[in-house]
Amino acid sequence: MLLTGAEIADRRAYVNVRCALGALFAAGAVPVVNENDATATDEISFGDNDSLAAQVAVLSGARLLVLLTSVEGVYTHAPGTAQATLISEGADARAAFFGAGSKLGRGGMESKVHAAELAAAAGIATVIASGAAASVIGPLVAGKGSGTRFAPVADVDSAYKLWLRFGKRMDAAVTVDNGAKRALVAGASLLAVGVAGWSPDFRAGDGVELRTDDGAPFARGITSVNSSELVGRPANVEVVHRDRLVLLPGSS
Repeated sequence: MLLTGAEIADRRAYVNVRCALGALFAAGAVPVVNENDATATDEISFGDNDSLAAQVAVLSGARLLVLLTSVEGVYTHAPGTAQATLISEGADARAAFFGAGSKLGRGGMESKVHAAELAAAAGIATVIASGAAASVIGPLVAGKGSGTRFAPVADVDSAYKLWLRFGKRMDAAVTVDNGAKRALVAGASLLAVGVAGWSPDFRAGDGVELRTDDGAPFARGITSVNSSELVGRPANVEVVHRDRLVLLPGSS
């Protein structure tokens, strides 16, 4: 099965891919998924197979994501050096492996950590482990084996909001005032009166990342109007309906 980011970003295509995978699983088949290099452009490319694997795990509702590499997992320092210690818990991976002033682990391992964090945030247990052993997958599925494990979050969003959070492309950033943020966190929709600015311009149906005035993102949503309709912050104009919005972790 060949995919691009366009199939993930479009809701109908996303559901079609999920149904296709479900049919293959029901038939006892093992689908092999790769990026469609013949049609992918920079704008719709996954960038690496780790990101692709995490996105496929999310859309298929996987119970476990295994990312295999040439070392045992994420290390505190460059593998093979005297200081290198395997990090067993993913919660410590980014702070220890990508600490300030360290250039170790950039590239391949960093993309695996990012993909593991994405999948874990969607409620999927994830392991970064070595693929060199004779038997790898079986022990990992059984909860054994060496590697860096990322625990899944307990409170998982609906399938639609998982797509909105991880699949839908964000076309613009919208800055809201503090009152609007409080209302959104409490479960309200975003109204034009609460919008302080945006960049770049957007159209109805585009994905937007909602930010506070200090630039910190706290939610994602799909717009109901064009940005041109927000000039002057008119009253009673709904920018993002609460059913088409998802809060990011730590936004409360």
